Amino acid sequence: MSAILITGAARRIGRALALGLAERGYELYLHYHASAAEAAALVEQVRSMGRTCQSVSADLAKAEEAAALVSRCQSLGPVSHLINNAAIYSDDPDDFSAVHFDRQMAVNLRAPLIVAEAFSRQAPGGASIVNLLDSRVGALSARFVSYMTAKAGLEAATEMLALRYAPRVRVNAVAPGPILASAVETPDTIEAFQARTPLALALSPNDIVEATAYLVTARALTGQVLYVDGGNRFTSRTYV
Repeated sequence: MSAILITGAARRIGRALALGLAERGYELYLHYHASAAEAAALVEQVRSMGRTCQSVSADLAKAEEAAALVSRCQSLGPVSHLINNAAIYSDDPDDFSAVHFDRQMAVNLRAPLIVAEAFSRQAPGGASIVNLLDSRVGALSARFVSYMTAKAGLEAATEMLALRYAPRVRVNAVAPGPILASAVETPDTIEAFQARTPLALALSPNDIVEATAYLVTARALTGQVLYVDGGNRFTSRTYV
């Protein structure tokens, strides 16, 4: 089975992706930055499932570390698929300082592009990239300007890279709706929002895993975005 590199794999959606893709038989390179203990525990859990797994640390805010990440992931064989999941969020939806903007762009937009470029140079035939977006790219508001500008940029880059890397590498994206609580999204507000979507579903990390796994194997798809948001993008309703 081919190897997948997942950035930001130690926690939250990244962890769910690692476990879900391990269950599907993939070998894994798990990137982390500050979550060393969580990454080590996850590696052991994946190995207990009978999968080969290696963790690799990098600060994706530093361009040189992002550029070197793929070259450090070769012990299990070439990386066949890349999942650009790593991202930073903001506890303050109205923070638009220059420092905050620059860091959001560095981690949430520049890093995925740098890693993708390095990945494309070593990718075997049939390779793919899946970028993790945010469903709010389909229903923009006046809040989280730095974060959403980066995610909207990554959405545009998904189409551009699909053309740039074709036919060897497919590039697609998943845009999750609200699933996990954060500093500004409580379980109650997420539950209430999900109940108001057209499908009225309680979304889970597994929904993101299923969409991502599909894109990894969908040989005829490139430049596509799968919204995993219960249909909320049709309502133009933002959730924070």
